[in-house]
Amino acid sequence: MTDFFNGLGNNSLLENRCYAVMKKNDMYVAVHDVYNNLYAGGYNEQCQDFIDQGFIYWRTYWAINSKSAIESVKELDNQEINRLQSEIQRLHSEIAQLQHSRKTDFDFNNLDPLMVLGFESGKIPTQAQLKQKKMKFSGLLHSDKGGSDFLMKLVNTALSKLK
Repeated sequence: MTDFFNGLGNNSLLENRCYAVMKKNDMYVAVHDVYNNLYAGGYNEQCQDFIDQGFIYWRTYWAINSKSAIESVKELDNQEINRLQSEIQRLHSEIAQLQHSRKTDFDFNNLDPLMVLGFESGKIPTQAQLKQKKMKFSGLLHSDKGGSDFLMKLVNTALSKLK
């Protein structure tokens, strides 16, 4: 961990300074952003030197010195890793529950189309309401927008039953 603050070093009289934390594999370096131009999306020659060496800009952090900036960024990275691992475990659990509750022969025709589209059972929606639901679900679930083909097929089947 090197302080690239051009000679001022660890001066505790100065307030927190802006650092650009760069990362290459498991190695971190912090470059002091003297004029906070990196924070505003600007250019820094020292950062460019590290980028030329294969480092990537990781994040901007305000700290007293480069060592504390790097330690803080590593801690944030570890917190994010832990959060993502918890999310993965939750998703694995949800997948297991879905697989357990899933029937072997899933038939779209046995589902209540009103329930699928979020309407109350027994109340037939108007064509305008159906069109509104179709637009909403298409925007959320279409595979071209990162959605699910399965869910889009489910919605389209429900809509065709109600038309």
